[in-house]
Amino acid sequence: MPKTIKRLEPDPDVIRVQTLLSANGYFKNRIPEHGIFELITFENVQLFQLQHVDKNGAPLTPDGVVGPKTWWALSHASGEFQKNHFTPTPPQGLTPARSRLIELLLEEHEKPVFEVPDGSNRSKDIDLYWGNSGIRGYPWCCAFVSWALYQILGFYPIQGKHHVGVQAMWQAADKMQMAAVPYQP
Repeated sequence: MPKTIKRLEPDPDVIRVQTLLSANGYFKNRIPEHGIFELITFENVQLFQLQHVDKNGAPLTPDGVVGPKTWWALSHASGEFQKNHFTPTPPQGLTPARSRLIELLLEEHEKPVFEVPDGSNRSKDIDLYWGNSGIRGYPWCCAFVSWALYQILGFYPIQGKHHVGVQAMWQAADKMQMAAVPYQP
């Protein structure tokens, strides 16, 4: 089993981590090859951890430390090992628009939509989510949300535009007093 490695510890195994991350679509602009666990590698490890599970299906802790669970996930970064096995149950009592939105989201989930090739942030479906933004090949979760809202409402409800970044979309929604109300059990 590979050893645990941490940030700023020069180590030949870091090159292995960097290569595995790169093979799965991380390091968009440059791939470090020096074997030093610097900030860009640390941030990409954290992002990978946020998006993957361990061999028991539990979310990885996004601590930036490549221990046994993260090594396993790097070696099993896609396919059945990382497949979401939840069965969604839409809540009752939603407005008609919210019910249609949930139905659309479940339809897209059922297709299923995959990145082709894996880690590329691209596919026929994903490229549609970007709308006419001119952007392709970047993390697409916010573009998907904007696309889905437009499909149901016929317009973009947040500043009248197709958002492609979660933070900007959240800030715009917050200014419009549309941000989510904190969860109350």
